[in-house]
Amino acid sequence: MMTSDADICTLIAKSLDQSNRSAVTPASDLRKELELDSLGLLTVAFILEEELGIELMSSPDCWTEARSIADIIAIVRRAEQR
Repeated sequence: MMTSDADICTLIAKSLDQSNRSAVTPASDLRKELELDSLGLLTVAFILEEELGIELMSSPDCWTEARSIADIIAIVRRAEQR
């Protein structure tokens, strides 16, 4: 069963500072709006892996290219299909 976009956004929001949590939508820019750096992206990846029981770090290149929450949702979708 695939995780909903809203559930993925909620999980990502849990990893953010309180001030950025309400801004998490698929269109949210990871760096400009959510102020995520590379360590923040790793934290998001680990939380999603733990909560969803999927392997996300097998393709680290896709994480460095991610620009929005929609990109992370796409990464999760690919992992769920494996």
